[in-house]
Amino acid sequence: MEMQLNVKKLKQLRESKAWSQSQLADVAGISLRTVQRIEKSGVASPESVMSICSAYDI
Repeated sequence: MEMQLNVKKLKQLRESKAWSQSQLADVAGISLRTVQRIEKSGVASPESVMSICSAYDI
């Protein structure tokens, strides 16, 4: 099951930490391609969402 995310908010969170997409991928433990796809489409797997939330301590 895919989840719909707020692309604008995701990008704001990343930029507030002054992280590149590559840095977010490293911290979250997901691939750069996954971060790019999520920021473009706003669609992510629950596992990717959990990884990103963990990277942001959410």
